[in-house]
Amino acid sequence: MLSAIRFDSGELNQRRWRSDCCSGDCRNILCWKEPEAAMGANIPYVEVHAVDHCNNNCRWCHNYSTFSEKKEYRAEDYFSGLDLLVSNAVNFSMISIMGGEPFLHSNLEEFIYKLLARYRKPIIVTTNGFWMTAEDIRAYKLLWNMLTVFKVSRYPVVTKRLGGDAKINNYFDQIKKYNKRIVIDYPNKSYFNRLDFFDEPVSAKKFCWNSDCTALLVDNRMGRCGAGAYMHLAPQGLLTDKFRDSQDMFYDLTKFNFDSFWLWRKRYPLDACAYCSFSQLQIMGLWKVCQNNKPVFDVEMELEYNVRLVSKLVATNDLEGARAKAISVAENSKKSKEVYNIVGSVFREYGLTEDAGCFYKKALEIDPAFLEAARNMKGLMTRKPR
Repeated sequence: MLSAIRFDSGELNQRRWRSDCCSGDCRNILCWKEPEAAMGANIPYVEVHAVDHCNNNCRWCHNYSTFSEKKEYRAEDYFSGLDLLVSNAVNFSMISIMGGEPFLHSNLEEFIYKLLARYRKPIIVTTNGFWMTAEDIRAYKLLWNMLTVFKVSRYPVVTKRLGGDAKINNYFDQIKKYNKRIVIDYPNKSYFNRLDFFDEPVSAKKFCWNSDCTALLVDNRMGRCGAGAYMHLAPQGLLTDKFRDSQDMFYDLTKFNFDSFWLWRKRYPLDACAYCSFSQLQIMGLWKVCQNNKPVFDVEMELEYNVRLVSKLVATNDLEGARAKAISVAENSKKSKEVYNIVGSVFREYGLTEDAGCFYKKALEIDPAFLEAARNMKGLMTRKPR
């Protein structure tokens, strides 16, 4: 059973904003710095992936999540890399949980709890927020007490789907009821920087803030930017060979040397920058769906998440919330009968035969010839009472 660990987020008030950030009015939580970080003694955060995959299909995603196969990680996968940083006196101020979409992880609370319990660092989670409903927020009540910062990227397609900014802000208020000190960041993602790669080198024309990235991979390497750190997720032909062949992109923590690490950490431009549009005067574009013949949202990933959420609500005895969530998911799905059948089985696993029967019945009302639901209903009716 997880018990909540709260990190005192009051210390965030002692931090200051970078005045030389990507724009004068930027309030990106990851653009905070501490005085020590400016002197090269600290790194502001370490980024780890909870999962690589994502339900949202963003064009120019520099983590290549839209191309990734389903892949999730255990907290333990990052222990060796984080331990190497600690043992070599490299202080990191926060742990940033990224993806992919972190809420697609099968047990995000456990993933975060283990990192928090071992390293006692403030945790920031970044999500696209596709999952937000009142039921989900209640289901994650332990999670809110583990987080210092909760960041929801404001993608226009997700905002519209959730019912607009006013409704989303209401969800934020509900989260704050569980943790009054949590910092909620809601940055606008209506525009994306166009990401292109070159065969011939081009001189850097500006500082690329993505090069401040500190992405930790499970093989104990750190990457200097998302576009480079996660290049193993990019499809064949998207990146140029010159970009892939970068010698500056990664640092192997198993060969740690204080001087070489900080030289790597502060180097700019990287050799890869000459082959990437992010070091140029960038072209901003409206958010678009990636041109990969995939839909805006991956409904199969979302269905898997929602079924898991229903199970979580049942397990915590929030039966009203579980019923409401199940009906909402089914009514908004093109696979309503399949959803009703699946959630019926979730209730049956917990011995809630009356609820299970109701959902099987709903599936059969949609399609009387739905054999799987019919078999489940028959099995329920012939099941011996405990």
